[in-house]
Amino acid sequence: MKVFSPILIFFVFWSFKAETQTITELKQQIDTTKSDSSRVMLSNKLAVKYRNSAPDSGFHLLRSSLELAKEIENKSCVSASYNALGILHFYQSNYDSMIHYSRKCLDLSIALRDSFRIGAMYNNIGTALNYKTNYD
Repeated sequence: MKVFSPILIFFVFWSFKAETQTITELKQQIDTTKSDSSRVMLSNKLAVKYRNSAPDSGFHLLRSSLELAKEIENKSCVSASYNALGILHFYQSNYDSMIHYSRKCLDLSIALRDSFRIGAMYNNIGTALNYKTNYD
């Protein structure tokens, strides 16, 4: 069991490190990707990374991302953009806006039968209502 623990810790750390991308890396990926849907998803990730350091840049990026997602008529990307908008509003303590975008995302997720995102949106709405301390 002692041999197993260091190996497990290594793989957990390695997988976490592989998941984290810096702002610079995301910008480079956005600039080099040819797929519009990939550009939307990478822009959403980047915008959420801006949540503390440059939220205005994040909102601007998400508006562009949402516009592109609608333009290419990719409902999954539109849904992801609404989710990211909700997250940014949450970090700005704009709970009503977070609920608004989470509900938009929820509606699309139900239409897409995306059970993971449906659950996440119910969680987001509940979290925002909890922070508002409004249970109605």
